[in-house]
Amino acid sequence: MEQIEAVNEIIRKRLRFYNKKLKRVTEYEKKKDALDAEQKRLIGEKPVHETASSELEHLQPHINDVAAAIASKDEEIVALNDKVEQQQKQLAAARLTHFKELNYIYSVRHHERFSTLEGSVKRDAFEAFVQLVAGGDFAAIDKFRARSSDVLSEGHSATFADAADFVDEAEAAFEAHRRELRRQAEEKRRKEEEARRRAEEERLRKEEEARRAQYETVFRGKLPSTYASINFLSPMPQNQ
Repeated sequence: MEQIEAVNEIIRKRLRFYNKKLKRVTEYEKKKDALDAEQKRLIGEKPVHETASSELEHLQPHINDVAAAIASKDEEIVALNDKVEQQQKQLAAARLTHFKELNYIYSVRHHERFSTLEGSVKRDAFEAFVQLVAGGDFAAIDKFRARSSDVLSEGHSATFADAADFVDEAEAAFEAHRRELRRQAEEKRRKEEEARRRAEEERLRKEEEARRAQYETVFRGKLPSTYASINFLSPMPQNQ
């Protein structure tokens, strides 16, 4: 747009130049008498100046039309750039989603309990789905997420929905195993706490028995001397 404005400025300057020339020629034509050679030359060039001025006046609207068209194209380019940027963001988000889905899928496939799951048509469907994803067919992830009824491949009767159902069943089995592990851990902790409690009670009981035995020994050792020091034949004290 700066270039178009520069061209328009040049045209305006040339129009002012030719209009000044034509104004002077008009003044000279009114005098008719006592014209010098230069003034007569300018009068003779009047058609040239008129033609140039007319062409410039007709040219300027076309330049403005070009400027408007360029501005419109610029707006279209900005809109397209915005659209491309939006699509790039959506693509990046889709890739991130696919990456998360891949992590999830492979976490199921390589779970330590996967080998314990029984074979079935749905398990075969999941295995076939994993092969599709491993081959770079990321569109399969969208079908898997949507539980599509499309078959996984030609000659294969299982569908993406079967693969998704198997994952649900596998997750349920894995969760049941996790609950069992938590129950076993809690049971082990409870037994260990019970064993510690009983051991502590036994320790305290033994300490109490040892103290009691010690007190009885000391008491029995002092008892004869205590009795011997008492004079049972001495008269009872009289109340005053």
